[in-house]
Amino acid sequence: MKKSFIILTVILITLSLCTVMFMACTPENENPGGSSNNISYKVSTQKDDVFGDYYSLRADKSLTTAGNTVNVTVSDLWDFLSVDKVFANETECTKGSDGKYSFEMPATDVTVTATFKVNIITEREDGMKWENASELSSGTTLSGGIEVNFGSTPILNSVYANPDGYSTMTYAKVISTNQDVIPDDAVRRIEPQTGSNGAYAVSAWISFDVTKISEGKTILIFIDTDNDRAITVEVNVI
Repeated sequence: MKKSFIILTVILITLSLCTVMFMACTPENENPGGSSNNISYKVSTQKDDVFGDYYSLRADKSLTTAGNTVNVTVSDLWDFLSVDKVFANETECTKGSDGKYSFEMPATDVTVTATFKVNIITEREDGMKWENASELSSGTTLSGGIEVNFGSTPILNSVYANPDGYSTMTYAKVISTNQDVIPDDAVRRIEPQTGSNGAYAVSAWISFDVTKISEGKTILIFIDTDNDRAITVEVNVI
C-alpha cells in the first residue's frame, strides 16, 4: 500500500510540474481562440446635433476586426439637406453611390459621423414659400419678423408656450445655420395665422428678438413636421 501511494504521489507531482511548465511557456497575450490579431473593435454612429432628426445613418457592422471593409449608408434624407462628407473618426470615408460610403476598419473603435450642406428651397411645388425673408435688421427693440405661407397644405393649428412664455406652433421649427448671427434663443415665436378653418394654419409669422441677432449672413430653415417638408432661405442681417 505504501509503495503504491508513493508512486501515485510522484505521478501527480510530475503532472503538476508539466502543467506549470506549459503555462510558463505560453505567451501572456496569446488568444486561446485564435491569433492575437483577431481582436474585434466597435463601430457606432453619431448623428448631427442640429440635423439628426432629418436623416438616417447606418453602418453594416457593429463589431469587426481591423482590415475589414465597413459600409455606411446615409438615407431618409430630407430634401433640404445634401451630404457633404462622412467620417470614420477623423478619416474621411470613400464615397460610393446611392448614399453609400465605406472605410477600412482600423485597429481601434470607430464612431461614424456625417456633415451636410443646406439646399436653398425658397418655394415648394405646393406653394409653401417665404414671403419676406431676404433681409433683417438688428436693433434695440423687439421688432423684426418674417412670414411663411403654407401654400395648399395647411399645418395643424396647435401651439405651446416656449421657454420665454410665448405661444409658438407645435408642428413648426426654425433653425439658423449661423448661431453667431441668429441664435436659437432669438426666435421669439412662430405664430399661426388661421384661415376660415381655425383648426389649421395657412401661414405663420416668425418674430425675432432683434437685440439678440448680429450682422452677418445665415440660412434659415423652416421645418413643417406636420407634413414632413421644409423651405430654406439665405438671410442677411444688417
